[in-house]
Amino acid sequence: MAEPHRFCAACGKELVPNGRFCPYCGVKGGETAPTQQGRTVDEWLEDLVSHNGAARAKAIAALQALGSKADDAVTRLFAALKDPHAPGLPAEALLQLGRHADLAAASILQGMTRDESADVRMTHFGSLMKCGERAAPAAPGLRDLLREVLRSTTAYPDVLENATRALGWIGPAASDAVTELLDALQHPDPKVREAAAWSLGKMGPGKARAAVAGLTEASRDSVAAVAKEAKKSLKLVQ
Repeated sequence: MAEPHRFCAACGKELVPNGRFCPYCGVKGGETAPTQQGRTVDEWLEDLVSHNGAARAKAIAALQALGSKADDAVTRLFAALKDPHAPGLPAEALLQLGRHADLAAASILQGMTRDESADVRMTHFGSLMKCGERAAPAAPGLRDLLREVLRSTTAYPDVLENATRALGWIGPAASDAVTELLDALQHPDPKVREAAAWSLGKMGPGKARAAVAGLTEASRDSVAAVAKEAKKSLKLVQ
């Protein structure tokens, strides 16, 4: 049986099979860096913050399998949260890994609401969407945000719809926001009403039972897309 790939703990380069010392830096061969599927933590970390979604998903699975052996990667991801010029990918990765989740969620919410670039705001919203129920630590902040922007006249136009829909991506863990979602269901913007109807349906059976009356009314909305979404959600929450 072939010897598995081994990597130097000092320089990260692959060791010679059966070799006693690293041929690149001279460190004793028995001192190896942790690997998963023949790749080091550093290599997986590069994929984790790349813009290739499939590569990020594989990297998340690999680092989860490594557990505490991936602590160095987690430390570096956490440090990146403090860099105002870093993209939202480190925070997304931490949410997916379930590490420093509260701070990662706060970082994503800040980028989703305060950045001047609509593309950046949408990227951060996409992070919550991709994390799904793993983004549960963001639910309280999203609920407060939704309450705030429903009253605001200065928030970016996309923030209200995205905050409303992000709660649905989180699902039942965000059910404390049912009251705010019902308020959004009354908003003048049909896109916000549609997002609210969809999110209420994602809260799960029983979790949004208080929304039945509101959804019943919304099922008669003059905008077909809103009415259709409300009818679907009614079947899901009763």
